[in-house]
Amino acid sequence: MDILYWQIAVICIVGYATWRKESYGLVVAILVSGWTLAMVHSDDLLGVQMISAWGSWYAVRKCRDKINALIRQYHQPQSRNFDKTSATQDRPAKQQNYKNSRIENEQHLSELYYAINTATQHIYIISGWISEKVVDDEFYRILRKALIRGVDIHIKYGAIDFDGNHKMSKNGLNALRKIQKLQRTSTTFRGTLEITQVATHQKILIKDNDYFISGSHNWLSSHHNRNAETSWKIENPKDVKIEIENFHKSIHGAKPIYAS
Repeated sequence: MDILYWQIAVICIVGYATWRKESYGLVVAILVSGWTLAMVHSDDLLGVQMISAWGSWYAVRKCRDKINALIRQYHQPQSRNFDKTSATQDRPAKQQNYKNSRIENEQHLSELYYAINTATQHIYIISGWISEKVVDDEFYRILRKALIRGVDIHIKYGAIDFDGNHKMSKNGLNALRKIQKLQRTSTTFRGTLEITQVATHQKILIKDNDYFISGSHNWLSSHHNRNAETSWKIENPKDVKIEIENFHKSIHGAKPIYAS
């Protein structure tokens, strides 16, 4: 009976760590395996404990991936269309075909994932701050897949305080290191990854030449919206082109951050 309780404890510990973060579960499973090899001398018990540790890690990881996939599926961007007809009577008819869409709260994360997953040319992300709340294992995975597809990814961040400094928390540093880890291997991908720190409080997401979204949401630091967030999706190609040009002008002379 003691053996059964111990296996349940191993499954719960490894499973919980994996649920929190895949890498945490991996570390715990390795530690349990090391302890088992050093302390357990029964071949049967050793096998059972290895299966408990690694089976729990694998099963929870797969379950977590499926739940995240379902969340993304049921949170596909559902923007609120804004009818500009009454406000654009004096504009040329060809401009009235473009739509502005309102994005609110949790829709922002869906829009971020959707843009990265469907982009074919480039993605521009401007955010005042970076955090592991957004730059997690799932974000790393879809960003990597986009680079493999040949998508060029440009990231700009760096809101400054009254002293002119951008203060980054430990959480932010870990998120930056995660992106830099991907940057170190990006030379083997078809796409490129560029990170630049510039004084900015803008919050803009640009997908290809299709549209850009601008508003109050920090794209790389806000996951669960504690405050109300609103942005607008602009689908006018001319406006998208201007935003891309403004991005490159804003980083002109700034030194991109490269992975060490």
